[in-house]
Formats: sequence, C-alpha cells, structure tokens
Amino acid sequence: MRTAVAAFLVAGALGLVGCQAASGEAFQYTFNQPVPLGDGETVGQTFRPVTDAVAGVDVLTATYGGGVDAGGELRAVLRDGVGGPALARGSVPGAELGDNEWATIRFPEPARAPEVAALELDWRGDGSVAVWVNAPLEDVGEDDLLNDPYEGGELLRGGEPAVGDLAFRVVGTGGPADAARNLASIARRGAGRLGSDPLFALAWLALLGGAVWLGWRGLRRPSGQLGDGRRHEQRREYDEARP
Repeated sequence: MRTAVAAFLVAGALGLVGCQAASGEAFQYTFNQPVPLGDGETVGQTFRPVTDAVAGVDVLTATYGGGVDAGGELRAVLRDGVGGPALARGSVPGAELGDNEWATIRFPEPARAPEVAALELDWRGDGSVAVWVNAPLEDVGEDDLLNDPYEGGELLRGGEPAVGDLAFRVVGTGGPADAARNLASIARRGAGRLGSDPLFALAWLALLGGAVWLGWRGLRRPSGQLGDGRRHEQRREYDEARP
C-alpha cells in the first residue's frame, strides 16, 4: 500500500513539472485572434521537439466563413531554428480547410528533430485564410504573462519573433531517444519553474517528500517483522509439530 501511495506521489510531482513532455509532443491550444496569411506574409512558431523526429503539425485555421480556393495550398516549412535550413516541407489543399478547424499538415518523410525547431506557414491561393494565435491585442498592449502560454518557444510573424504563441500541435514519431528527451524536458521545465515560483516549489517538494518518507518507512520495517495474524499462525504450527 505504501509503495502504491509513494508511486502516486512521485507521479504527481513529475506531472507538475513535465505534463507536456510526459503526454507527448509540443502543443498550445489557447487563442484569441486570427492572423491573416498571404501576400508573402508568414506566421509560425518555434518549439522544442520531444521525440526523435517530427512527422507533421496541426494548426487552427480561420476562413472567415467565406469560400477558399480549393486549389490553393496552406504550406508549412520546418526549419532548424529561425532562419535555419529547411528540414521538411508539407502542405494541405484549400479544399480541406475549414473555418475554426484544425488543418492537418504532414511531411512526406519525418524530419529529424533539432534542438529548437521553427515552423513557417503561408497561404498560396485566393480567399482569406488565417491562423489562430494567442497574442496581445493592439488596444491592450503587450502582456507576456497572459499571451505567452507555451514556454518552449514563441510566435513568429514575418520570420521575426513576436510576443505570443501559435495555436498548434506537433506530431512526432517514436524512437530510442524518446525517454531521454522526455526526462530532459521534465528536468528543464521543472528547474525553471521551481526557481521562479515559490508556491509551486513548496507543493512539488511536499509531494516528493511524502513519497520519500513512505518509501523510507517501508524499507525501515525489518524483514523478519510479521503481522500479528502471521505470528499466531506460526506459533500454532510450532505447537502442533511438537512431540
């Protein structure tokens, strides 16, 4: 019982600092405004991959309820860092885009995962297409706290970093480095948050401390120590065996 409770507490402590890494690839679901694509304007996002390779991305699109050129393309380029070499390219036809729906973009072949990946999106075709982002509104001003929900990267507009994050989710592939990447991501996020958030640090230490105490109590119990019922049973067996 103590072992199960200790395991639960350890899982809770790890979950607090690494829920994204433990659950899979990078994602960011919050949004508050659409940013138009087209006329050479690109929108993107930097992120830190978790798995060995990136198979594709999903982005939340807006078509303003109007018709979109079925022959147009929402194109994506994955780069090794901002302005770095292209690692993969993919696209989805306009016929598959919907208003306030996730567009599924997959690469012909999974791309190796760099330390920091940069995603660039553009639209080639008629009609208005935008991608949803979480970014400061012009009449409110910049607010890093409210509009920077994904700590592992940042929004890109025209190839330049901007405050906020794209609404996106990365599709990764499995590989031998998955576990190591997950643990490294958990440690990286945990170290940063433990140092910047005292209340979070107290909660995390309480969970981990409880797990360690329960584990120590379990180990401290002598191996020869038996419950009362078992001792009585052994005593009865001994008495019955006496001549």
